[in-house]
Amino acid sequence: MAKKPPKVRIQFSITPELMKVFDELSDLTGAARSSFPAELLESNLPMFRELVKVMKIAHSRPAEASESLADMLTATLLTAGQLRMDLENDRAKKKSKALRKKRS
Repeated sequence: MAKKPPKVRIQFSITPELMKVFDELSDLTGAARSSFPAELLESNLPMFRELVKVMKIAHSRPAEASESLADMLTATLLTAGQLRMDLENDRAKKKSKALRKKRS
């Protein structure tokens, strides 16, 4: 089996409102609270790479940057929408499973 690359720990501050959302997601899914920010960041790695590319263009060729930024924002919205649907689907599956278990 291929060995996964080691993960690097990072620390950052978030608002209490965002923390509450992660707490609720954790309660609903049973997943660790810290898994959500990590998963969101990892799933958006292509967007972050594109952002770096756009920022480099903005520094060297500002006129081209706005078109690249618009493309990146469109891709980001699509990714966010897919992630939202995935999370809602997971939550619905767990809720359905709990209801079936309760009926048994």
